[in-house]
Amino acid sequence: MSGKPTIDEILDEALAIVFATDLEAYLLKSCGHDPDLLADVRSLIAAAKTVSILDRPLFETGAGFKTILGELIPGQIGPYRILKTLGEGGMGSVFLAEQTQPVKRLVALKQIRFGRESDDVFLRFHREQQTLAKLEHPNIARVLDAANAEGRHSYLVMEYIDGGSISDYCRNNSTTVSERLQLFLESCLAIQHAHQKAIIHRDIKPNNVMVTRIDGRPVVKVIDFGIAKILDSSNHEWEITENFSGAGKSLSPGTPIYMSPEQLVGSPSQLDTRTDIYS
Repeated sequence: MSGKPTIDEILDEALAIVFATDLEAYLLKSCGHDPDLLADVRSLIAAAKTVSILDRPLFETGAGFKTILGELIPGQIGPYRILKTLGEGGMGSVFLAEQTQPVKRLVALKQIRFGRESDDVFLRFHREQQTLAKLEHPNIARVLDAANAEGRHSYLVMEYIDGGSISDYCRNNSTTVSERLQLFLESCLAIQHAHQKAIIHRDIKPNNVMVTRIDGRPVVKVIDFGIAKILDSSNHEWEITENFSGAGKSLSPGTPIYMSPEQLVGSPSQLDTRTDIYS
């Protein structure tokens, strides 16, 4: 036994420290010898301090589960320990998680939301897994792992993007026109790569174009291919969830304010790469 504190113990101690100078001294003493551990602890502290009241558990139910607004949040999914909710969509919830084996790292884990388990949702979730598996580009969030099973055991694990939307980044960092154009160019290169793989994103918007820092440099990461369309697929499964029904009408998926006209009127057969370019 080495007697070294675990990351959980370091985090608990760090969150109890009030003053920034004391916190920095503690972090350097506890994990300054391990740059990766230090980076992980800093990320966890930042995440914990930005949790809003809606992210905090209303009450705990035991057995590794917490309840937030009536929905069960798993404490552990496979080798992934759930830390907090990053976001929620119509189909799934995205969590910040810590992979515990075979390596330790922070990841983003997407899982089908409770109560949304249907054949169409499973098919759409599987489609997102297959779509992301086709993409390999430095400006697109990488897939690290995936599992397909009945119930809530299906999940998709992606690299965790420690950053914010492209609009927030530009606003908060007072970026120059040249810097903004560089970020826009990276976004275009990412979408071009998807188009070369015959994939239309269909939901290009600031919240799906993230900016993180790698080696001190801002880098774009495009995320959320959950409603992507495969252009050249002859397999019927790719077309089953093109439209969502509601109140007797066929609704095109996406974010209306950023949709192209043909996407807005619900004409999936007319969609091509120009849809993403418009967005």
